[in-house]
Amino acid sequence: SGPRFNVVHVGAMNRDRNHPAFWETLASMRKDDPDFERELKITLVGKLDHSVHLSLAEYQLENCTEVIPSLPHNQVIPLLQSASVLYLPINNTPNARSIATGKIFEYLSARRPIVGVGPVDGDAAEILNSCEAGQMIDFTDRKGMKKILADWSLQHRQGKLDVSQAHNGLFQQPARIAGQQADAQPDQGGDHGGGQPHEERYPQ
Repeated sequence: SGPRFNVVHVGAMNRDRNHPAFWETLASMRKDDPDFERELKITLVGKLDHSVHLSLAEYQLENCTEVIPSLPHNQVIPLLQSASVLYLPINNTPNARSIATGKIFEYLSARRPIVGVGPVDGDAAEILNSCEAGQMIDFTDRKGMKKILADWSLQHRQGKLDVSQAHNGLFQQPARIAGQQADAQPDQGGDHGGGQPHEERYPQ
């Protein structure tokens, strides 16, 4: 069997960021496609709300999920760069359109495809679109989630899932957009794991 299709999320995942439709989509894809079932791996780094554990259990994803409560920051970048796909859940709250988490810029620098779940007309979606770095799917758009994940898993099998060729301006774009987003809401991450406030642990 080939390399795993590794869906990576780095950062605290609170209840507002736990989107059952995403887990349900991955579970249904595993059920429908034995190859996808064999190759799927989910890596979650950071503190997880209890609801996340319940969702992973409900959709029988625990056996393909690695949970890492905290990680030194110098190990986070290599992990992001080795991911097949980076998962970017946006808080499902009334102000969701204006949320552009700081995490998105670290994700962009890793040059891996980003699948976001959140408002398709929000600030984070605009950043993904302008950098051609991935796609934002609405909170309950299971068809949209399945389409992009199926496309990317096929490219992964063919050894063609590499976005770094597609966006030449990737490193210039985030810096420019980051300046525009300076007043955006900070990532509401909560406890970072490891008990050390903001030192060398991640997530921040």
